[in-house]
Amino acid sequence: MIEGLKSLVAISLLSGAALWLCPEGSAKRVTRVLCTALLVAAVAMPLRDFDFDALSLAEAKVNSAQAEIINGGMERENLLRELVMAQNCEQYIVEKGNALGLRDLHATVELKKDVNGAWLPWAATVSASGQPDSVRQLQLVIRDDLGIPTERQDWSIHE
Repeated sequence: MIEGLKSLVAISLLSGAALWLCPEGSAKRVTRVLCTALLVAAVAMPLRDFDFDALSLAEAKVNSAQAEIINGGMERENLLRELVMAQNCEQYIVEKGNALGLRDLHATVELKKDVNGAWLPWAATVSASGQPDSVRQLQLVIRDDLGIPTERQDWSIHE
């Protein structure tokens, strides 16, 4: 690469000197054509040794790395969506339980993807203190509002 640049500079300087020294007329036109041909050859010479296979391989590696970065970003975004959805469901359960008079309420929600790839509440683990009627009402809220059947609700009730 450096040799090619050195050749290009040398040919440019020699061409400039030849054109400056050459008298006007047909000799100068011929000299101009020859100098142009030499400059084109000097620019093309480094391309003769260029490894186009290596360029194709490097391009394939860059495309592969780009795909990995994009997929990694989509994975992180998907995990973040799952986390936010679970937290929203857990907060909803706690708020509804507090409104029903339950105390010391803690909830965790397990999510699963549906056939379209959307995260949906699948199961819930809830611990609370309170009246059995309030617990039963919250179980129904979780079933009706979040779609988690009572069979997939794990409850721990303390007095």
